[in-house]
Amino acid sequence: NVALLGRFGYPYSKDMVKAMFEKLGNKVYDKVGPGVDLIIVGDETLSEDGDAFVKVEDTDDYKRAMQLGVEFAPLQKV
Repeated sequence: NVALLGRFGYPYSKDMVKAMFEKLGNKVYDKVGPGVDLIIVGDETLSEDGDAFVKVEDTDDYKRAMQLGVEFAPLQKV
């Protein structure tokens, strides 16, 4: 089970990354929860207001994944 956190842009959109992982037999989620084994980390994400960028490491999902002991990998390493 894989979760995608952050923004994914050129050359791979979030939908493309999701499709690639699903094609390999993974379940892909947009949120972190129990059962997620791997987090693919993208670029900074937009704030809730949409007026600033927020580091992925500062998001609630990232912090929850840290508490759950989930493995992290940047998209470039995958």
